[in-house]
Amino acid sequence: MEEITPETAKSEAAEIMADRDGAYWNKGHHAHTETVEHVSSLMAAQHGDGNAIAEDGDSTVVDGLMTDAMTAPDQPSAYDFKGVQFDDEIQEDTARGWFYEAGLSVDEQKMLTDRAIGLSKKSAAENQQMAESSSRSLQRLWGDGFDQNVNSVERVIDHLGPQFRSALVNSGANNDFSTITTLLRVAKSKGM
Repeated sequence: MEEITPETAKSEAAEIMADRDGAYWNKGHHAHTETVEHVSSLMAAQHGDGNAIAEDGDSTVVDGLMTDAMTAPDQPSAYDFKGVQFDDEIQEDTARGWFYEAGLSVDEQKMLTDRAIGLSKKSAAENQQMAESSSRSLQRLWGDGFDQNVNSVERVIDHLGPQFRSALVNSGANNDFSTITTLLRVAKSKGM
């Protein structure tokens, strides 16, 4: 079996997760459980445990690695904003404060920052199409809990303040599936 490097693991996990109609996101799909376990093992490989898939193809236990990857840093200064242009140091410190207050890991911060940068470069039509796709996917994923989950995400955004809301809206990240699901995780972890 070919060894999985962090780069190939990241690429494969991203490819699987990009298919919003695929087995990873569709809980009713016959291969949902296996696909989620496979992505979890890919994420473990990405975060350094060598080959996270056993020779027989079964996923290894990745709970510890996933916990490490999802744990907030001890200090806001740990967040990395390479490639982000801030108007001043105050803006950067404010952004660090948002991620720290939300309890996001450095990996989550990087993912959200990269998504926001990419989304800000899209046209209004592309962002509108993405918003519609995200809404359909979230309605399918959350079912009857859709309104409650949206309200929880709104409470997190309100808690982080008007500048945070403005940054989300200006980048288009307020309608991004990954951003919204991350904010829901924050809401649940904070009991919002």
